[in-house]
Amino acid sequence: MNNKNLIDGFINSPADVGQYAARNKISAHKLRKIGREILGEKGWIDAVASKKRKQSQYALGRQFEYRTRDMLEMAGYFVFRSAQSRGVADLIALKKGEVLFVQCKRGGSINTKEVLKLLDVCEKIGTTAAIAERLDGINTNIFIIERCEKKFKKIKIEI
Repeated sequence: MNNKNLIDGFINSPADVGQYAARNKISAHKLRKIGREILGEKGWIDAVASKKRKQSQYALGRQFEYRTRDMLEMAGYFVFRSAQSRGVADLIALKKGEVLFVQCKRGGSINTKEVLKLLDVCEKIGTTAAIAERLDGINTNIFIIERCEKKFKKIKIEI
C-alpha cells in the first residue's frame, strides 16, 4: 500500500492513530510522520481531531448532573442520582430538615408540563422542587420552583 492510500484509509476509518497503525503493522510514530508529509501539519491535526469521539446528549446530560451533584454536596447536601432520568427528579438532595427534588437541564429549557409534574410530586410528599440550569452554557444555577397560579416561578438559590 502506498503512503497516500494509507492516509486516505486512515481518514475514512473510524480507528484512531494507534489502532490504525497497529492494523497496518506500522508504528504510530511512522503513521504520524507520513500523515504530516501527505496532509501537512494542519491537515494532519484536522484528520486526527476528527477521530475524537463525539459525546452523546445522554453523556453530556450525565456530566451536568454530576457537576450539579458536586455543587450540592459542597453545600452540605447528601445527593442521590436517578440514573437515566427515570423519575421526575434527576437528583434528590438531602440536608437536615430539607429535601430537594432537582431536575437538571443542561440546555436551560424545561417545559411547563415537566415543571408542573415535578411540583405535583413534591407537594404531594412535602419536598421542595428545584431546577438546575446552565442558561449561558457555562455557569450552573439552581432555582427553587414554586407554584404561581397555573404556572410557576423560579427563585435562585446561592450554593
